[in-house]
Amino acid sequence: MMQSVPMCLSLAGIAPEGVGAREGPRGLIDWAARSGVRGVRLDGGAKGLRARELDRSGRRDLASLLRRLELRFAGIDLWIPAEHFTDPNHAGRAVDAVIATIGLCTDLATLGLSVAGRSVSIVLPKGADEVARAIEAAAERAGVRIADHGEGAEPRAAPGGAVGVGLDAAALLLRSIDPVAEVSRMAGASGSRLVSARATDTDGIGRVALGDGRLDIAAYAAALSIARGPRIDAGDVVLDLRGVRDQGAALERGLAAWVSTGIGSV
Repeated sequence: MMQSVPMCLSLAGIAPEGVGAREGPRGLIDWAARSGVRGVRLDGGAKGLRARELDRSGRRDLASLLRRLELRFAGIDLWIPAEHFTDPNHAGRAVDAVIATIGLCTDLATLGLSVAGRSVSIVLPKGADEVARAIEAAAERAGVRIADHGEGAEPRAAPGGAVGVGLDAAALLLRSIDPVAEVSRMAGASGSRLVSARATDTDGIGRVALGDGRLDIAAYAAALSIARGPRIDAGDVVLDLRGVRDQGAALERGLAAWVSTGIGSV
């Protein structure tokens, strides 16, 4: 019997006014809970959720909010522009922000939240190997895994290492790459290079709600179930609504499409 693959919602790129949520990151968290979501991936770049803005008390309050709303903590997205990591004017601040976010991830995970939430998604450009090594060292010390969504991620990713690959199904489909085959290819016997996978969809032109495009959702869920195996610390698949129209309806559609596979859950 295949392992169930839970789905979380990334809060990055969701406009509060567009979904009827209160302004601010905590408003989106509350909206997600009311919308039937059971796991959330926080937006590490959102005002009020940036690591530098949250002291110990703020981190306890955030963890308490997630527990009160019965939401799993499913990690953090930190979408710093990739070019900042190689720009001398921005690289230092960019790396510092990632390292600080790693610390926030650890603190939230140790405040009674999910062990499976110990991952941070970023985009590193090709050639940023020195930056990747600095981030990897910090992640190893903290027990956090980095999901690199950059095009140069795979050569830097060692099986089971602190820096691995972040996979976005729609992005692969737009490049005529089969996401199901990619999941299977990355999940080797020596340890998976895949840290975080996104359940996203496309009609071949742009991003659309999950279930309205070309992704074979059932096959994708099955591949992720096999790749996860029995690991209790495996992260949730991420429903990412960036670039999708009518995000409230897309959330409902995506959750239903995922659960309808019989493998996916919320």
